[in-house]
Amino acid sequence: MPNRSTETGKASDALRVMELSTAITRLSTARNQVLNRMAAPFGLTAVQMMALHHVSVTPASTPSNLARNLAVDSASVTRLLDRLDNKGMIQRATQERVDRTQDRRVIEIVLTERGINVMRELNPHWQSALSELTEAFKQSEIHGLALTD
Repeated sequence: MPNRSTETGKASDALRVMELSTAITRLSTARNQVLNRMAAPFGLTAVQMMALHHVSVTPASTPSNLARNLAVDSASVTRLLDRLDNKGMIQRATQERVDRTQDRRVIEIVLTERGINVMRELNPHWQSALSELTEAFKQSEIHGLALTD
């Protein structure tokens, strides 16, 4: 015979999982809205801006580590890099490796001068984005992220 308190506990856990999922989705949506607003004047999307930021702070950035960082598949990263390349923001270069001089499969992504300038122009906007996201986080926390027993 099932224990009623165990069933109630499982239902409570399920509700908490759903509340947490909803809060995370709400926070992710807020992040995209804030970053899209920030990126729009530069002709970028939030994901493009996140990719540029990753490349700017990650030496020898590759499409595979960018895909992992953005949690997208390799086809999505290829399309993303094509768009940034067409905008003159990034450049793809083959990595020279001593152990495999003929292997051109490893691609390094680097910012162009234009990409560097855009990242520099975005610097003053990060604080206001952080403030907006902090407020969104507080609201998500109120609505389910603060899971207590």
